[in-house]
Amino acid sequence: MRVSFAKNTAVRILSLKKEGVIVGISRPGYYAVAVGNLKIECTASDLQLIKQKKEVPSSIPVRKTNAKSPSSKVIPSLAVDLHGMTVEQALSLVERTLDRALSSGIDRVDLVHGIGTGKLKSAIHRYLSGLSVVKRYKLSDGNPGITWVFF
Repeated sequence: MRVSFAKNTAVRILSLKKEGVIVGISRPGYYAVAVGNLKIECTASDLQLIKQKKEVPSSIPVRKTNAKSPSSKVIPSLAVDLHGMTVEQALSLVERTLDRALSSGIDRVDLVHGIGTGKLKSAIHRYLSGLSVVKRYKLSDGNPGITWVFF
């Protein structure tokens, strides 16, 4: 039986054990779910209806997933754009983003630092190297201006 969810419906994301609100349909069979400040793409099979409704946040950051096929497991991730920031500003935002990702059960964070002089990328990589919660990090396969951080 195929279940469909309407916009503004309160749901539980089974794989993350988190509650959120449907904010849209991202593509057939996939729903955009707001969980706090995050927007996570989920399949209908990973969602469970909750009786009470929740308010939808007005601004939700862009979020991506690593789903290659409907049968593959969806790995939630969070992207943050650091363009135009100083090293200090960027590291502060990276720290807050990593904390939010860890507390939300996000498996990967995409840090969009750009290419530029490489100063921002180097500072971020030095910072990530000192964190025990980071399993690994690497440059994006398709874009050297993005670092993927895995927990």
